[in-house]
Amino acid sequence: MKYSSPWAGDRSNHRRFNSTGERLERFMFDHGWTKKRLARESGVAISTVYRVLGGDWVGDIETWHRLAETMGTTITELTETVDEEAAR
Repeated sequence: MKYSSPWAGDRSNHRRFNSTGERLERFMFDHGWTKKRLARESGVAISTVYRVLGGDWVGDIETWHRLAETMGTTITELTETVDEEAAR
């Protein structure tokens, strides 16, 4: 199976990834953390934190694991879409 970029063609995926950034931002707000602190605590580059929060970068499993673990949650909870939340 050929890999397909989530940005190719239909931009509906952009909203999903942006909502993931928004979800991460909510976790940061709940913890009282800045982008700089999240980067420092997780060991993820601050530029990557900005890109994830802005929906400009999908990320890789290691980055999501670091972010989720640092925020005291799971990758699934951080990346779950609104539709998936409503289905529960």
